Amino acid sequence: MNSFNDSEIRLSVPCSLLNPKSGSKVLRPPRSLHLNQGLKTLASWALGVTLAGVALNVPVALAQTEPVVGQWTTIDDKTHQPKSIIRIDLVDQKLQGTIVKIFTAPGERPDPVCEQCKDHRKDKPIIGMTIMTGLKKSSTTSWDGGEILDPNNGSIYKVKLSLTPDAKALDVRGYIGVPMLGRTQTWVRD
Repeated sequence: MNSFNDSEIRLSVPCSLLNPKSGSKVLRPPRSLHLNQGLKTLASWALGVTLAGVALNVPVALAQTEPVVGQWTTIDDKTHQPKSIIRIDLVDQKLQGTIVKIFTAPGERPDPVCEQCKDHRKDKPIIGMTIMTGLKKSSTTSWDGGEILDPNNGSIYKVKLSLTPDAKALDVRGYIGVPMLGRTQTWVRD
């Protein structure tokens, strides 16, 4: 039985190599990696910081805890066919949406740019473009206070999201002024 003091940690790594001359296996004794007190100190520090964060009620939430984080397929209002895939992420406690894929019709440009945009996104590729920003959680199933860009016409609208009870669809309401003066699209979970 190997013994070691509490200031070091040993990891055994088996090293089996093939002998190129004979084709037989050459077994070599395991090598030990010695990790000194520095690793223990770093681990203790990390544990201390984590516990302090919990004690001080610092948010340690993961993005996966938000039910809308992930990929959503947008549906064209006229054709009822998939139009794009949007990835929603939680960034600095706010939601943002980025276009990750576009379903183009035959004859359409496969890598469209936002020709109608009036801001820094003008003439930039639509794939990879962040079109939705600033949404804050207003209840367990809704988010608001953000903006959404329609890359087809370059218009920017206020936006509100509402998750359906089964969490398989997301009602996205773009509007000017008040939510009553807007339009709702339903996105489905990808």
